[in-house]
Amino acid sequence: MQAETINMKAKILIVDDEADLRNFTHLGARRSVRSRPGSHGAALQKAFAQPPPDVVLLDVKLPDADGLELLPQIKKRWPDTEVIVLTGHGTISMAVEAGRGGAYNFLAKPV
Repeated sequence: MQAETINMKAKILIVDDEADLRNFTHLGARRSVRSRPGSHGAALQKAFAQPPPDVVLLDVKLPDADGLELLPQIKKRWPDTEVIVLTGHGTISMAVEAGRGGAYNFLAKPV
């Protein structure tokens, strides 16, 4: 019996206002993931109309939103999606809040 190769790509939604991070992540992972980059909370709101991603990389400080306030919306609409919260200005209380909100991980930038 021959093993079958399954060609599946993970779906990642990147919501971060830093273009360098969005582009690096998007370009660096093209072979193994399908990513949709966005720079604002509004991009996340539009994404809710699409099938859920496997992972959301979510910045805390967005031009139009607070990522920690968006986190419960993500988990409510996409309960099986893992969320990794990113910030350049993290605190222990932020990390605790992210964990309580359902984040899979909390990472300080630069990643």
